[in-house]
Formats: sequence, C-alpha cells, structure tokens
Amino acid sequence: MSSVHDLTRSQHVRQMNRSRILTEIYRSPGITRGQLARLTNLTEASLSRITKNLLDEGLVRTVKGQSESLKAERNTRGRPNVCLSLCPDGLYVLCLSLTAYEQKFSIIGATGERIGEDSIKGWPNVKPQNVLDQVSEYLLALRHRPGFKFDRLAGVSITIAGDVDAETGEILDAPSIGWKAYPLGERAQKAFGLPVSVQNTAIALHVAEVPKTSRRDSQHSLLLHAGLGISASLVVKGMLSRGSEFERGIGNIIIERPAAESYVPNTTSTENTTPGTFVRLADISSGRAILQRLGHFSGNTATDSGDAGLQLGLPHTVRQANAGEPRSVAAFSEAGRALGLAFLSTLALAHPDRVILAGPLAAAKPFARAFQDILQDYNRIEPAVSPTVEISQFTYLKATEITGLKHFFLAKPIAD
Repeated sequence: MSSVHDLTRSQHVRQMNRSRILTEIYRSPGITRGQLARLTNLTEASLSRITKNLLDEGLVRTVKGQSESLKAERNTRGRPNVCLSLCPDGLYVLCLSLTAYEQKFSIIGATGERIGEDSIKGWPNVKPQNVLDQVSEYLLALRHRPGFKFDRLAGVSITIAGDVDAETGEILDAPSIGWKAYPLGERAQKAFGLPVSVQNTAIALHVAEVPKTSRRDSQHSLLLHAGLGISASLVVKGMLSRGSEFERGIGNIIIERPAAESYVPNTTSTENTTPGTFVRLADISSGRAILQRLGHFSGNTATDSGDAGLQLGLPHTVRQANAGEPRSVAAFSEAGRALGLAFLSTLALAHPDRVILAGPLAAAKPFARAFQDILQDYNRIEPAVSPTVEISQFTYLKATEITGLKHFFLAKPIAD
C-alpha cells in the first residue's frame, strides 16, 4: 500500500517539475539550464533528466542566444550556455471562442503562435452541433496541410460567455449566445476525438492575465468581466479559486441601488429601481441593463439565438459615453459604482493586489472611473484595501488560446 502511494507521489512530483520547466521556458524563450535551475530550485540531475526528455519528445529545442531579460546573466568564461526554447510544432491546441462579440476558432502551436483561424459561419442562428461540424470540416482540410503534424493536436480549449460545468463541459445557460443545457464538452470530444476543456469567459481571461504578473505565483487578483452579462473570477497565489459546483455569473447578487447625482430618473430602466431599493447587480451593471436604461432594449427579446442584436448596440453606447453624452455617461457611471460597491466586501476579505476589469463595458471610461472612485473612497476609510485597477487588453480568442496552452501543455505533462 505504501509503495503504491509513494509511486503516485513520485509521479506527481515529476509532473509538477516538468510543468515548472515548461512554464519558465514559455515565459523566457532562450533561457539557460543554469537560469532554469535557479528559478525552479531543481537539482542538476533532475533538471538534466527532464530537459533531455523534453528534447527527445520534440517539445523543446536548443537555440542560440538568450532572452532579452536574461542576457545580462550570461557567463563570460567556459563553454557557451545552452539555451532552450519551445518547439512551435511540438504541440497544437484547437481553440473556440463563443461569445456574443466573438465567434471564432483557431489552431495554435506550443509557443502560442496562431497558425490558422476562421469565423463561425451563420451566426447567430447556428446550433451547437453546426459549430462542431464547421470546425470538423476545417480540421479535415488541415490534415492535408504540408508540415502540419496532426498527431500533435493535444486538445480542444473552448470558452463560453455563460454558466458552465467545467468538470463535464456542459453549458448550463449561455443567454448571450442562446444555448442552454447542452453537453458541449461531451459532443466536442466525440466530434474531434480529443480531450476538451470548457471554461467560462471570466476564467479564461483571468488565466491569460496571470502570466503578466511580475511576482508570478505570489499574486492575488480579482477579475470582473462586464459584457451583456457579468461574471467574475479570483486568483489566490497564482491559482484560480473555483466554485464548489459550477462556474456561474454574478448577476444575481442582490445590492442596494447606489444613489448618485448623475442618476437620471426619467430614463428607461427596470421596474422599482429608484435609489435606495434593492436590485440584482445585473439590473444595473450589465450591458443589457445599460441598453435597456437607454431605450435600446425592451427586456422582452429573448430568443433562441440569444442577444444577437444587443452586441451591436453596446459598442455604440460605449463610444457615446466616452464622447461625453450625458445619458450614456450616467448609465455607465451608475453601473461602475454598483459593481464597485458589490465587491468591496470581497476586496476587504481577499486583499487582491490588483483588480482587472474586462469585457466591453471596461472600455467605457465613465464605467472604469466610477468603479475606481468607489475603491478610492473606501480606501480613505480602510487603507489596507488599495489594489491597482487594470483594464484587460486580451481578446476572447487570445484568452482561449492561453488557457488551452496552460491546460494541455504547461500545467501537466504530455507524456508520462
């Protein structure tokens, strides 16, 4: 019994060490073995064994020169350092981004370089199976592409704007694209014959943001994704903090509508939402709520194709808000304040180093400014709560790609 446990533990340690090495090479192409040893704290024997395996498997290659951030450390005596980089064709990941704003798929190599990309045709009146059929046709054509190693396709990374069960890959409810209660992970695995990872958009965007941190694995961060709906994710010490069951949005959080001088009572809004009343966060801080308040959306247009028309109106209202149009500024300001107030307790409890605003609403300056003002006001009362606020620059597809690389390549071994 003990020997079996020790074997399992030994395998886990080897997997973790391999993951750490691949991650450092991914972050710093042209890194040397010596620099890897210092960053990973591995013995020379362990490092040599793992890097040899990675070279033999065609996942890593030796290169001339070093990464820019590491050149200053090069040795001046003895034989030249052997520098390591990932092989672009060592592994491929198929990626699908399915949101109201982006319906694309791509193929990326191990370095993250995109080698193929296309859009889903027929959107928004397209069913899940039709999406899988379109991607399958693309893969069939890709089999005949010169130089493409089809057997190196490691998995499928899918991100959805909605509630998902990350364990099974089932879509629970994705109103922005009109899909509900669909076993996407299971159907995709049958269609492509590959392992499948399905995540919601907030998780994928946060995974993409983590490698940007200078302190790497010590950073705490909160990401708030505001599009037609609202979702969030929390990272503690570089690790995602997941829910006990499903990955759901945060729109049903109950808050008190914040009173504000910029509140315009005569604009179209939901019922019984004057200042001082309790409402759902989605009734104020979502793109749907803003469009409804400004009269672009009646609230009664739910269809099988989801919010297909709303994604066209939201960027327009963002531009109006940034141009200073009073009603748009008021709507986005109220949305940002409400979101900030809803998460003050989370900030006080989790003490994140930074808060990341993502999604279409984050591009509206009044929205971001109002959110930051709430944090600054609270910081005067509680100085310990002072995270930096950043606006995510990642597209949904790019976030899907980074999530796929981390899941199928960097976070676990390709071969035992």
